[in-house]
Amino acid sequence: MRSILLSLSLVLPVHATAEEALALDPSLVQAGAGHFADSCASCHGAEAGGSSAPDIRGAIPSEVARAARGMDQMPPVALDAGQAEAIGAWLMSLDPDVARIKLDFEAARAR
Repeated sequence: MRSILLSLSLVLPVHATAEEALALDPSLVQAGAGHFADSCASCHGAEAGGSSAPDIRGAIPSEVARAARGMDQMPPVALDAGQAEAIGAWLMSLDPDVARIKLDFEAARAR
């Protein structure tokens, strides 16, 4: 994993975060697609574009973890940290521009 992150650090822009690097890991993205299909697609649609629940393409892992605890009209969903991270990676891969804005905002808020 460290070698993947090191390799990605040579390709990604300087302001790239670990979450962005994880989104580029094909095995994590693939696992996230499976977890999403099992736990989220019935409401958010097969491609996360919305159905009876909103479009969540571009959501980041921290948002997935927060939402899985339940919020607004969404009931809690049993996801462990690894599943939330994988689902977030897959959702980020569906709309990387939105994900980058969210990650940049989250990073700025943390400063």
